[in-house]
Amino acid sequence: MDVVAYLLALFISFLGLFIGIILSNITLEELSYTTIYLKYLNILLLPLIIFVATYSIFLTYSIIISLIVFLVLIVYRERYNSNNKIIYCCLGALFYIAHTYDVLFLTSVLIFVYGIFVGTIISYEYFRNHKIKSPDKITLKDNTNIAKYSLMNYAYYVIVAMVFFVMFELII
Repeated sequence: MDVVAYLLALFISFLGLFIGIILSNITLEELSYTTIYLKYLNILLLPLIIFVATYSIFLTYSIIISLIVFLVLIVYRERYNSNNKIIYCCLGALFYIAHTYDVLFLTSVLIFVYGIFVGTIISYEYFRNHKIKSPDKITLKDNTNIAKYSLMNYAYYVIVAMVFFVMFELII
């Protein structure tokens, strides 16, 4: 049952990317105003995910690491790219850490919300680059391209979380 719950939480948290894509199709006109807020919400959410996933290990270190990540993201916020694939890979490792310390579902909900924001930002950048300004102009091909891009670039989250689970739970 543990494996089924882990995989279910993993795939549901990964669906946040695709929910973000769907939401961006509905709210295309508002995206130009809200993407800056989504970026700042991601800056707040990332240290929160780190804290929640690691607070059971050692509370003081978890607080310190989360604050350091938060301060670094604030200082470099102009260069911070919430679409960074490395961040999503690290979220896969944090997902496994959260599993080992029984905060899996809280962490998966936070990663789901983070994915909604990232999926929305990815869609907005695609629509902006292809000069799509109205929801009526969005085609199935556009959504397919965005979904393909998301799947090819962010599936590492699922792969990393599954590799950690297989290595440390099933093999050892």
